Amino acid sequence: MSAIKIDQVKISIIMPVHNSGKYLEEALETIFNQTFQEFELICVDDASSDPLTIHILEEYLKVYRNMQVIKLQNNLGAGEARNAGFLKAQGEYTIFLDADDLFAENFLEEMYQCISRNHADVCVCGYQVFCMENTKKRFGGKYLPEEDKINGNEREDWLLNIPTSAWNKLCRTEFLRKYSLYFQPLASCNDVFFSCMVMIKAVKRCCVEDQALVFYRMNTKTQISSNTNPLDLYKAIILVIENTGDNNNLLLRQLSVLLVRNGLQEINKCSYENNNRLFYDSLSRFFTNHAVNFQNRMLKVCVERVQKLPYDRKWISDCMDFLYQLRLTAEKLKKDSAGEEKLFLWGLGYRGTVFQQVCNEANIYLRGVTDIKNCNIGGRTDYGNRIFSTEDVLKSGGLIIASNETIYQYLSKRNLKLLNLENYFLF
Repeated sequence: MSAIKIDQVKISIIMPVHNSGKYLEEALETIFNQTFQEFELICVDDASSDPLTIHILEEYLKVYRNMQVIKLQNNLGAGEARNAGFLKAQGEYTIFLDADDLFAENFLEEMYQCISRNHADVCVCGYQVFCMENTKKRFGGKYLPEEDKINGNEREDWLLNIPTSAWNKLCRTEFLRKYSLYFQPLASCNDVFFSCMVMIKAVKRCCVEDQALVFYRMNTKTQISSNTNPLDLYKAIILVIENTGDNNNLLLRQLSVLLVRNGLQEINKCSYENNNRLFYDSLSRFFTNHAVNFQNRMLKVCVERVQKLPYDRKWISDCMDFLYQLRLTAEKLKKDSAGEEKLFLWGLGYRGTVFQQVCNEANIYLRGVTDIKNCNIGGRTDYGNRIFSTEDVLKSGGLIIASNETIYQYLSKRNLKLLNLENYFLF
């Protein structure tokens, strides 16, 4: 491959690499097979000791002249590795990718066209998680950004609607340098400060809607998330507050949403109870010092408990339960669907089952339910609701409750009355 001239480098890709040889080659293949080729790839070898990782980097370096490898003598972590790589970036735009993920072949092309067309500081794309089961890829949940949410910085949950990962954000390089945006040297959550600051400082934001361009690999020992620590999240959010000022009540509330929601999730994943207790105590002190008035009922309950109750993993785990959450928002859901004579549920998975239980408890009348599989039409669910075909529900003219984001995205392309059940969950 011929060398790309500096003025032809539109995108700089920074990729920290540390003993990820098992997944690295597949990740590199999806990068070099992009439909958009005006990029440079800067791999930062974070003192890898794995011979396979070293070998793959050396072999690809021989073939691709738009690739360079920076070798760090000591293992500094992904955050510092990204910082080191960014110092070498020559592209008009920069993105930070992980060495164990995969990327759609139109990933760079779609991102570049979107950010340049909109003259934006940052472009956000969608992603889908996957894991390997018996040598086969099993795809799971999908995140698809929406323009109004990406730019909805008047909303309490604005930052909650935007993943705090760096690998789905293409940024204007000069924008990053202007504000000296960097990654923290943390074992986990080292991209939270960077991602929050990018969204807060960006004057113009845009997104590629309706398609997942990154495929995020789950359940690998090389992931930062495998070393989860809620204290790292706390350090990241506090640094954002220090850099943006705590006199902006709305921004403080938006960052506090992240601190509570993501913090309790981190506790649920972290096996080191001492770290959990220290975070919990820090969270309690934070809300003693900052009078944050949340609109979301679930957030209010969580903060009240943090301030009044000693650390107890059980009530935190309960908060992760869909039924617990939906019961807290049942009155809002009932109000939002009031007056609808034809109310249908679309989706018979776990969330759909929980929704039916809450409907029974809150006296919300369901005309019926449906599912894309169109099984057992004419029968009834365990909660006594009649099962309709999808065609009948689409023709009904009624209000449809989509049980998850994927279903909502699918139905939103049609002229239908819709509610997204995920809006009534916090976690």
